[in-house]
Amino acid sequence: MNSGGKFGKNTMLNNHRSRIMYSIRFNGWKPGAEKLSLIKLLNERCSIPLIEAKEIKDRIVEFNDATIEV
Repeated sequence: MNSGGKFGKNTMLNNHRSRIMYSIRFNGWKPGAEKLSLIKLLNERCSIPLIEAKEIKDRIVEFNDATIEV
């Protein structure tokens, strides 16, 4: 009996290792929007370190544009 099923034993490992990447583009900053909420969202949901999340927020506020890949 093949313990890996019909796709072979390495398929599960290969699927686990592959990760879909998404690009998120921010186009501007709404005055009065909470900056800390964006930093927290990027940190918790996208696993971006706090320092990097703050830098992304700063780029959005200063340049009204940022694209990140998660």
